[in-house]
Amino acid sequence: MILVVTRTLCPLALILLVISGCRLLPGSSLEHGSSSSEVVGKPPGVSAAGAPGTAGREAPHSVRRDDTTELLETAPIPVPQPLTQDDAVRIALARSPNLLAGTARIRAAEARISQARAGYLPAVDLNAEATRHLKTPGVFRWPGLDSRYESYAAALSASWLIFDGFAREAQYVTSLSGQIEAVAAYHDMQRLLTQAVNIAFNNALLAREEITIAEADASFNDQLLTETRLKLEAGSAARSEVLNFEIRLNSAKSQLISARSQLQVAKAVLVELMGLPEQVALEELVLAPLDVQGEERVEIPDEPHLLRHAVLNRPDLEMLRQVVERASLDEAQSRSAFYPSLFLLGSYGAQRIDNPRFSEDDVSAQASLNLAWNLFNGSADTAAVRTAKAVTDQRRRELSAQLLVVLSEVRQALAQLTNAREQLRLQTTSYHLTSEARDLVLKEYQAGQASLVRLNEAQRDLVEAQGHLSLSKIQLRGAWINLRTATALDRDHWRSP
Repeated sequence: MILVVTRTLCPLALILLVISGCRLLPGSSLEHGSSSSEVVGKPPGVSAAGAPGTAGREAPHSVRRDDTTELLETAPIPVPQPLTQDDAVRIALARSPNLLAGTARIRAAEARISQARAGYLPAVDLNAEATRHLKTPGVFRWPGLDSRYESYAAALSASWLIFDGFAREAQYVTSLSGQIEAVAAYHDMQRLLTQAVNIAFNNALLAREEITIAEADASFNDQLLTETRLKLEAGSAARSEVLNFEIRLNSAKSQLISARSQLQVAKAVLVELMGLPEQVALEELVLAPLDVQGEERVEIPDEPHLLRHAVLNRPDLEMLRQVVERASLDEAQSRSAFYPSLFLLGSYGAQRIDNPRFSEDDVSAQASLNLAWNLFNGSADTAAVRTAKAVTDQRRRELSAQLLVVLSEVRQALAQLTNAREQLRLQTTSYHLTSEARDLVLKEYQAGQASLVRLNEAQRDLVEAQGHLSLSKIQLRGAWINLRTATALDRDHWRSP
């Protein structure tokens, strides 16, 4: 329908035209700094404007099975060779889909701040109406008017909330708290992702150490098997000795196969956490060598400092603090029901019968100040306040419980680190002792002064000592990882959302 506007309503028409244009332009915003949204995942042949009649709106799009691989396509990041633990963490923080989802949640929280801020501004509405009355009862008909007629009306109205018992302020502060919580959640995801990447990397290093141990054990038994076969041909060894080394060689090969499989599994987990595309071959992923000498010499901070750092910097505690803050704001918002609401209203419009050409006599304007105050509703408001107060108390108790968990995690990680250091020193000494003992027993066996059983025991002790030494190195690194995770010592290395 086309409305014919006379000179009387020209200013009104221009204002309405500007407002409607702002509302219809795709990606337009009245807030400074906002940007238009992109139409993501458009079907082939559909423009950004969408189908006819959908200008300014994004076409709905659901993720199809064929499009799932597109979700993994991000900017390529070169993988260093060999890959260090710090490199793995850096790549994971840059490519993790979970962190990208966290940034989207932060943007949503920031948008809710703008939405809450809009409550301080007036609302302006345009209403236009053209009605064809087909039959009107005589009792409702104007004098001299036929039962069939047309009516036209247009109005511009505005409403402004002046006071609502501070509910609007509580909603705005709640949106600010939600944004802080979203950022804290993003940092907590980084904290846990860093821990997971480090654990996966250490598991891969442990599997590689087990491969080295199994290869050395297999080489040792293969060499003795060759020597024993020559002795058997010369008549100076029994066939049982040959069978003994064949059995131990097969056992070492079995351990080697298992260790290689564990390495592949650990690399697969590491690649997943790093967010690398599917085309990266696990065989091409070379890990940096295991070195814990620097971690042995690092001084452990004192317990009070670690506890204080954890309480002040753990993002999960910050998240719960914001949950408590929002519960308190909800309680304040529930109390706003006991206050009156004050609105400022105004309208400017025109109405006419049988002719859309409005004149001065058809124009009406009004302004009003409205007060609404509920005096009784069956104590529902009082019950809402009690509910919000109980929820606030619940959130505070949950924060206290999580605080105890955090302090316990720090103390446990500190105890594990102290134990891991002592274990590494002990296992290093044991490895050197068993290595020397095995070499002595081997010489005695080759000289005919030691039995085959004693050689088997010495070799088994050496393999176990090597395994315990490798495990103690990994446990030391894991203890440091757990301590840094529990105390948020890596906070300075986290990425900004």
